[in-house]
Amino acid sequence: MKAQKAVFPFFILLEGVPIGFIQYYIQDERTIGLDMWIGEKANRSRGYGSEALGQMAVLIHARHPGVSTLFIDPEVENIRAVKCYEKAGFQNTGVFTDEEGKRCCMMKMKFCEGK
Repeated sequence: MKAQKAVFPFFILLEGVPIGFIQYYIQDERTIGLDMWIGEKANRSRGYGSEALGQMAVLIHARHPGVSTLFIDPEVENIRAVKCYEKAGFQNTGVFTDEEGKRCCMMKMKFCEGK
């Protein structure tokens, strides 16, 4: 049986109304994984996702100063998500096949020492 990872969930709000969801989980002492989605199509491609990721990176760095890497792994076909994550500062480091057989991009953001 796999050990449960601690997950930290948050709503993405626009003028106090939830429009999406973002969560992070601790992979190991230096690495944190992220999941995110924006619900309604009308709220996509408007910069809300990349803004939420930027705010989450600041929050994570403040709460977990020993973490050096964030990662997120959208499906290869989800071009909108890949572009959103790149806009937020993530770099595509390669493609892998997940446990469900889906091809995903491994996208990472590194924190600089002292920042």
